[in-house]
Amino acid sequence: MLADIRTLQGELKELKQKYAKAKSDHDIFCASRQQAKSSFFVIMRPRLRKQNPAKYLDRSALDRDLMILQRALRNKVPLEETYDWRLPSVIEEYKYGIVDPLRVQ
Repeated sequence: MLADIRTLQGELKELKQKYAKAKSDHDIFCASRQQAKSSFFVIMRPRLRKQNPAKYLDRSALDRDLMILQRALRNKVPLEETYDWRLPSVIEEYKYGIVDPLRVQ
């Protein structure tokens, strides 16, 4: 009887450890998923594509301009989409070193 109790206590301890590990893995997964959703590229890719759909049929051109835009805006996503029409000019101005990233936000 005492041996059975010890066995069950050992199993309970093992199950608690497995639960803690599974919960930790789940929390890490959820955090990385949330981070991916809010990443600059995920948010800005469709917004920039809307500004010039013909140019951005080429994914490499879109990604190249997104990298420039990311540097120009210091990795900060503009909250209001009403100013997205300015994004192509921000990219061009940044290439020539004359952009003020705060004017877009």
